[in-house]
Amino acid sequence: MRPSFLDAHMNRGDVLLRLNKPKQAIASYEHALSLTTNKADVYFNLGVVHEQMNEKGKALEAYTYAIQQEPTHIKALYNSAVILQSTRDPDLLLRAKSRVERILKLESDHLLAKTVMGSICMDLGDNKQAIQWWREVLKVEPSQRTSLFNIPLLLSKMDDSDAECIEAIKELLNHHSHHVKGWLLYGDVMLNKKKDIIEAQ
Repeated sequence: MRPSFLDAHMNRGDVLLRLNKPKQAIASYEHALSLTTNKADVYFNLGVVHEQMNEKGKALEAYTYAIQQEPTHIKALYNSAVILQSTRDPDLLLRAKSRVERILKLESDHLLAKTVMGSICMDLGDNKQAIQWWREVLKVEPSQRTSLFNIPLLLSKMDDSDAECIEAIKELLNHHSHHVKGWLLYGDVMLNKKKDIIEAQ
C-alpha cells in the first residue's frame, strides 16, 4: 500500500533477522537506505546483521558509515570499537580507543565503553591504566564478571603483584562462585607463583 514507508521496511528487516533470515533482512535494510536521508540507524542495523553473520569487515564498514552520518551514534561507536579491539592490531586499537573516548565524552558513565577501554589499554601495553578502567566499572557495578576476571588475570602476568592478584581472584569468586576460569586462574597462581601445591590442587 505504501512502498516508500521507511519504518515498515526497517521493522521488516528486524523481523527477518529474528527469523534467522539475515540475507533477506539485509535486502530490506538496503531498500530502506534509498528511502531516507537519515541513514545512520539503517547502517547500524546492517552492521548488526553482518556481525551476526560473522562478517566483521562488512559490519565495521556499516558501523563506520553510521558514524559518518551521525558522529554521536553511541551504539555504532561501541560496536565498531569492539570489532577494532578484537583485531589486536596496534593501529586499529588506536582507532578503537578514539571511538570509545568519543562515547565517554557523550556518556561519561557508559560502563561497557569503560570495560572495552580497559581491554584496549591492556592490548596497548598500559596495564595500570587498564586495571584503573576496570576498577572504575566495579565502583558502579561491583559484580561485573568481565572486570572482576580481567583484573586478576592481568595482575597474574605482572611482577610483584601476587598478593593483590590473589585478593582480586577471591573478590571474583566471592561474587561468582562457579566461575571456572577464576578457579583455574587461582590454581595457576597458587602453583606457579606461590608454590603452594596443596592449595593449588
